[in-house]
Amino acid sequence: MALLSVPFRNFEGGLNTRHGPFDLDSSESPDLLNVTLTQRGSLKSRQGYELFGALLPDSVDHIRNWYPASGNLNLMASVNGDIYKFDGAGTGSLLFNGTAGTTWCFEQALDVAGAQQLWALNGVDAPKLISTTFAVAAWGNAPAGSMCRLWKNRMCVAGVAATSQRLFFSDVGNPNAPAGSFGTNWVDIKSTEDDLDPITWLEVVGDYLVVFKRRSVWVVDDPVTFSNRRIGAPGCESRFQSCVVDGRIYFFSRSGVYSTDGVEAPQEESYRIGNFLDENLNYALVSKVRLAASRDRRIFLSVPLGDSAINTHLFEGLVALRARIREGEEPQMPWVLHDLAVTSMATFRISDRDQFVAGLSLTGPEPPPWGLVKLFEGDSDEGQPIKAHWQTPWVALKPEEPFERLRRLNIEIAGRVVVEVMQDFSSSVKFSDVIEVPGASDVVWDGGVWDGDTWDPPSGVALARIRPEARGRYHSLKFSNALLNTKFTLYAVELMIRGGKEH
Repeated sequence: MALLSVPFRNFEGGLNTRHGPFDLDSSESPDLLNVTLTQRGSLKSRQGYELFGALLPDSVDHIRNWYPASGNLNLMASVNGDIYKFDGAGTGSLLFNGTAGTTWCFEQALDVAGAQQLWALNGVDAPKLISTTFAVAAWGNAPAGSMCRLWKNRMCVAGVAATSQRLFFSDVGNPNAPAGSFGTNWVDIKSTEDDLDPITWLEVVGDYLVVFKRRSVWVVDDPVTFSNRRIGAPGCESRFQSCVVDGRIYFFSRSGVYSTDGVEAPQEESYRIGNFLDENLNYALVSKVRLAASRDRRIFLSVPLGDSAINTHLFEGLVALRARIREGEEPQMPWVLHDLAVTSMATFRISDRDQFVAGLSLTGPEPPPWGLVKLFEGDSDEGQPIKAHWQTPWVALKPEEPFERLRRLNIEIAGRVVVEVMQDFSSSVKFSDVIEVPGASDVVWDGGVWDGDTWDPPSGVALARIRPEARGRYHSLKFSNALLNTKFTLYAVELMIRGGKEH
């Protein structure tokens, strides 16, 4: 029998723990860690992180950028109830000692005099107003809520314990008015079926203010009357668990990640990894989950797994590869997984470049120490090797044949990778080899960026061939790397198999 080809032309399906071994698409993986996808479906071992500034006394529970004036670049942070600001060098300054165990929500807006201010509240301490000189004052007349969002030039506040379904809103252009906790400027977001369900988070998409409850999503479409309607379920579990990319809100619920454009009912985005979350998520600590987006349209979901008291892993989804793989399936976002103990995330401009900054437990699930880091920078985790791997689905090319012989493996690769071959659902390795290609892949042309008169071909890429000569009913390959300051990129993989007992 002639050699038959099993191609893996891309890896854009990401992690799939939902479907059985025979139902996986060739682009999906049942087991991966610390790898990422490019916008054209190639697979790369992820970059590491670098400490940004000095170590911190406690966990960074929420961060956001604040650029009140040209050249005035600040990263605002809630650190165990305290308010900090960080500059472009990572130097931190304590602005206010708050109640331990609380988390501040920040929003940027002009006051009635046209001065840029940062408005902050945590649901426990009196609401605060931070000026561009970083003086902290009282935010007069604001309801003592736990979340705020600027919409249509009105400051919207929710999360007041005594009125958990109530959405307060200021006068236009004046976040301090009217007096008395915004006076009569409020509306209750509720219906007969969820009267006791509190508002959990606020988000803005397009012309809409989206109000989340745990079991439902509501849209406010009129900035005068604040008329609202329920568009579907489920809702968002807690604060800091949503982001907007390409006109869609992505948000976290206890049942997974969902998205909506503010008009249609929420659609599940995490079906392929939903059972993994169901089985491993620490539901007692879901308020610690964080969801954020980077500038290159990637969604990051930080979660506590197992019995850990902090977030232990970071899921990464690539919106650009959001597509349908199976017939009849709704478009789904591919996900990969990193062992990064991230407590908060934000994009921050450092040296005129937007970088992804995160609060992190530098020792993994057993803190301290804590710190801010530049995420996905360099080839190590602050001097420690990155252990990355990706495994193919189990392959049986000719179901009627009792055995198949894996004769040859063709790989288009850059960098260094360890290739392991496994057979018949066994974790034992039947064949192993190391492939190393000098040089690095083109760091510019990994997302369709045209950096010349013609498409520049990747540099440092080679077609490598190895001969495992492994015989079995089913085969699966694992690509990995765990050496300090090494990385790999896979562009395409092809298995050459000969079927038949006598082959």
